[in-house]
This record gives sequence, C-alpha cells and structure tokens, in this order.
Amino acid sequence: MPNADEAAIEKAVATYRRRYKEEGMFDSALYPAVATTLEELKIAGYTMFIGTSKSVVFAKPLMEHFGLDHYFTGIYGAELDGKYDDKNILLSHIIAQEGIPKLESVMIGDRRYDIEAAKVNGIRSIGVLYGYGSREELEATGADLIIENFDELMQVITHYR
Repeated sequence: MPNADEAAIEKAVATYRRRYKEEGMFDSALYPAVATTLEELKIAGYTMFIGTSKSVVFAKPLMEHFGLDHYFTGIYGAELDGKYDDKNILLSHIIAQEGIPKLESVMIGDRRYDIEAAKVNGIRSIGVLYGYGSREELEATGADLIIENFDELMQVITHYR
C-alpha cells in the first residue's frame, strides 16, 4: 500500500491479527516427529528456547495448543509494537536475558534470518529443510549444517554439545 496512510495500515494489521487469533492461528499441523524429538532432547538434558519472528502473543498459545510449551524454558518472539521483529536483535535479547553460553548453543531454523542471527550472535547453526526455506537459501547464508527432517535433529545435535 504505497499511498496508504498510517491509520489504514494500523486498521489492516488489527483486522489481520483479530482474524488470525479467532480463526487461523490453530489451523496448522505439527511436522512429523516434533513431539518425540523434543521429548528426547529434554530427557537428554538440553535447554531449549523458541525465538520466533511470529508475535509472542500468538507463539505462546500455539505451543500450549499443541502441548509443546513445557519442553521450552522460554518462548520469545516479536512484540506487537514491532520490538524484536529483527531476528538478530531477538536472539541477542534471548542470549542476554537467559545468560545462554554461546559456545554451547546452536540456533535451529528454516530461513536465512535464523542463520544470519546465529552468525551475528556468535553461535552455531543448523538449517532445516522442513520449513519455508530452501537448501540454496540456507547454504548461501552459511548454515553450519543442514538437515531434511525433524527426526534427524537428535542424530546431529550431540555433535554440538
């Protein structure tokens, strides 16, 4: 909307968020092996956080809806006012807030923004092909490792400890 005024943009965003919350938020499915892999990681002693570009007011209820919230020590995301929209800043915030040791950490993500955030913040990265990004995107951004399926995560994560 190149000529839209600020009020029209705010109204459109508010309409989208209301519709998403009322109708679209839970219209999704988990990738195969998500719950079992998260359970294995938790049992193995890994501390896990979510750092998503999705608004945190939607991310938390989604994780609760799918019964995954208890696997994560913290769920972080963008704020509705735009704070933490930038994945680099969001990851930096999580690291500082939680006192996360960078040398013992890995960022797992499906887009270049995840890999770039890991690099900017000095942690390793695993690119995943079960999301929205492509192998080319993840390779071009310099993911340390790329996996195709969620269940491969348990096989490779031990190399990052």
